[in-house]
Amino acid sequence: MGKGIELKEKKGNIAVMALGTNPLDGNQREKKLNHISLAVLLVLVIGYIVLFSLLSIYSHSNLRAPSYDTAIFSQVVWKLSHFKEPVSTLRGMNFFGDHMVPILFLLVPLYWVGADTIGLLVVQTVAIAAGALILYLLARRKIGGRWVPVCVSVSYLLYPALQNMNLFAFHPEAIATFFFLSAVLAVDDRKFGWFFACSILAMVCKEDMALAILVLGVVVYFKYDRRVGMIASIGSFAYFLLAILVIMPLFSPEGYQYTSRLSLFGETTFEAIKNFLIRPLRTADILSTRMNLRYIFDLFMPVAFISFFSPIYLLPALPAFVINIVSDFAPQHTILCQYTAAITPFVFAAGVFGLKKFKEWAGEGAQVKKVLGAVGGILLACSLAGNFYLSPSPLSEKWTSKDYVGDSHVKVVKEGLSKIPSKASVSAQRSLLVELSCRDELYEFPNPFIDYVSDEYYKSLGKLSEVVFPGLYQRREGKTVKKTTKVPRVDYVALDEKSISYPLDEAECKRLEARLVNEGGYVQVFRKDGVVILKRI
Repeated sequence: MGKGIELKEKKGNIAVMALGTNPLDGNQREKKLNHISLAVLLVLVIGYIVLFSLLSIYSHSNLRAPSYDTAIFSQVVWKLSHFKEPVSTLRGMNFFGDHMVPILFLLVPLYWVGADTIGLLVVQTVAIAAGALILYLLARRKIGGRWVPVCVSVSYLLYPALQNMNLFAFHPEAIATFFFLSAVLAVDDRKFGWFFACSILAMVCKEDMALAILVLGVVVYFKYDRRVGMIASIGSFAYFLLAILVIMPLFSPEGYQYTSRLSLFGETTFEAIKNFLIRPLRTADILSTRMNLRYIFDLFMPVAFISFFSPIYLLPALPAFVINIVSDFAPQHTILCQYTAAITPFVFAAGVFGLKKFKEWAGEGAQVKKVLGAVGGILLACSLAGNFYLSPSPLSEKWTSKDYVGDSHVKVVKEGLSKIPSKASVSAQRSLLVELSCRDELYEFPNPFIDYVSDEYYKSLGKLSEVVFPGLYQRREGKTVKKTTKVPRVDYVALDEKSISYPLDEAECKRLEARLVNEGGYVQVFRKDGVVILKRI
């Protein structure tokens, strides 16, 4: 009996091999296709890293990119690398009074090996690009197949908000995009230890990243594991409160400063929250602006609005989204800056689970491949369209190589800045700050020359005086500190008359420059093509 069955099996295998449908051949073919799809994705990810690292480096080294925030972080990490107190002279405080970003400690080795600002830009690009690999793994797990997960990852790499954040400036929260996606993958795989690790790493990128983990914890509570979800939500909320109510006020006399952006709803944080909740018609009127509607379109059109098919995974993006649309700070209502860092990962996580819904609706058999293929094609088409109209990439209609290459004037700027010793204190215009960031004292011109600006200019600043002259504005206004406030003595002043003179206008900038030479004890040591370097005698 046993021999008979064995004989039949051998005959069956011979017949299968004769027809060319050996199961072993099929498995090998599947493995080969899997390897090909993964290789394609790896090539695209590496290509993105190389391209956007170069673009970031060229735009900053040729003074084409916004440099203020990058200069702030660069100075702080440089000070940490030299075991100094992380005081940002640009912000006028210990930096942990401005933002709670412990991840900066992990970036210190970059400065030990001389990578400095370039290292920050490359690390940011690598972290953003690596999110595509996490999405691929998540999509393979939830959707199956090969090429639809690749389409999801390509859509991520083409996403305009992500590319804008990548090229705008260095911000630690951009690194959090990778950790958010990793946290979603880990919890879906029931690897709760990794989930907690990724959640913590996301939170230490910036204090408000904890709000996304708080809501993600709620999702985990109802969808995966109650205990894990409860720990994540309570822990992240406790961390957020500790950061903004205890730690940051210790380093900043003003306390947590960014609640002032809720002024559309009230003068204090409590009043703003109360008005937001109890006056829904007024809230709706404030929020339903053309800018906010455009913001929603720019976030979801490049993913073909697929995220809305699984809205529960969009919920962790809600805190950042609400904060952005209620803010009176215009850049938060766009996809041009870093303010989408806690939104983008969940747009794509929800998109993956949305595609899973399409797979479930399609049923079984060949129909599933057709449906997923069609939806994947639509996703890719929308991503390409979004990239063309909304992104800063070489595929965009807005692309111009002039944003990344130097010219004769940039060479003059570098020549002028070379006259400034590495240990000298400097006040420089905004466009020059990133080149001078690795030093103890760096100020954005006209800070700290508060006593030399005209009364007309100072009065025109209003509340902006607290930003232009952090730590010194009270001296001019005769408040608590009055004239006893010590004004730092700056060794050098670096100006570029061909760059934007913000926060001064061009006339005030020239008046202040003249006063520094005539009354402030400065002499001109370099002037060429609008680049001026002054040295204190």
